[in-house]
Amino acid sequence: MIINNILKKEFEGLKVEKIFKSETCEALIIRLQANHTLPKHSTPKEALLVIHQGEVVFRIMGEESVLVSGDTYKIPVNEEHSVTANTDSVFLITR
Repeated sequence: MIINNILKKEFEGLKVEKIFKSETCEALIIRLQANHTLPKHSTPKEALLVIHQGEVVFRIMGEESVLVSGDTYKIPVNEEHSVTANTDSVFLITR
């Protein structure tokens, strides 16, 4: 799948699309419309968040980080976190 094709899709609040899965890892593209939130959740595996487009507020362990296109964040196992989009945003999760 070509990332440019993903970036051109319409925004509809929150959309999660699994683009790869194997026995050891998976990759998800998440499209989050401005002012929408990916609610609190945790991950059973360490994950890497990569912002491709937009600006989000990432909340974890009582802290907030503003992330923009090109930023990354390593998400630890079993730590609840949430993401709120300040602008229409697209990000990749690999775990």
